Amino acid sequence: MPDKKVQQLCATFKDWLPDLSQLQGIAGMIDVYWLAPSRWSCRDGDLFHPGTDDDSDTQLPGTDSRTVPLIIRPWPEGVPVPANFPQARYEVLCGSRRLMAYLRCIEAAANAPGEKAPFASMQSTEELVAEALIFVVLLTLDDQEAARVVVHSNQKHRPLRPFEFGCTCRKLLADDVFESQKELAQAMGRQESEVSRGIALSQLDPVVLGAFRSALELHYTDGPDLKQAWENDAEGLTHRALQATQHHGLLDRKAVLAILLGTDNKKSVNVPSMDIEVEIEGVLYFVISTTATGTTKVKVLRKHLCAKAIDALVKTLQAMGEKDRQDLFKPE
Repeated sequence: MPDKKVQQLCATFKDWLPDLSQLQGIAGMIDVYWLAPSRWSCRDGDLFHPGTDDDSDTQLPGTDSRTVPLIIRPWPEGVPVPANFPQARYEVLCGSRRLMAYLRCIEAAANAPGEKAPFASMQSTEELVAEALIFVVLLTLDDQEAARVVVHSNQKHRPLRPFEFGCTCRKLLADDVFESQKELAQAMGRQESEVSRGIALSQLDPVVLGAFRSALELHYTDGPDLKQAWENDAEGLTHRALQATQHHGLLDRKAVLAILLGTDNKKSVNVPSMDIEVEIEGVLYFVISTTATGTTKVKVLRKHLCAKAIDALVKTLQAMGEKDRQDLFKPE
């Protein structure tokens, strides 16, 4: 199809794609064995297991009653193709799950000739399956644009869970697609805290992840707590994770978190939740936070610390240790 037709076709599934201006490409049928899922498709576990919504013959207006086309680009130079896709020439940015469903369709047709193919809405499905052809839109995109398509295309049917999003972000940064978490967050239309917390989840030790029924249960807020627990006492956290694993499948996320963080049998310390602000000459440098369980955290708000600021922080912490906590946190 001409570029204008490609733009019109892409407009029919604008909810799947970010705002990409001046799209250039072609649309048509292609050999399915020339395709491979994007290396940034970070679905947890078996990414392409059958029986999901993406395996159905989803249709969109303007696609001539065919299945929704896959969005692809030429496989990047210098990047090895996956071992399971040795003939790959193109990278699937949108529709990796449907690619795998189509491959299963071909395999089923080969093993059971004469049976009706799953994609009943596609014109001449049986012939296309026999020829291993699939409908695609081939676009010319750089790595950042391609990454945006991969992430945004998941919003239609099954949005990425925090752990999956964290794995995707981690790979994008490892591949130098984005220079920083801030740049990545802006490109994806996400909060920077989502990116950092998601990455924290993706970096958890497999033993810790194995304590949960599924990594998909985890919330963004779980990442920093588990990361801190690992940094404070990796051996203890590993021991508690192995204990939780013995109940695998029986405990929900909150119960597992309570075991891992050691809060399941602990009583709350009667300390009011309050913040202490440390200022120097009217400039706020630190916020010392205490929670209802007695945990104390120091948040540094300035990149460069002067000697006065450090001295003020030390004196404040010393005062906290010397005074009775209840007196320290009484209002002025």
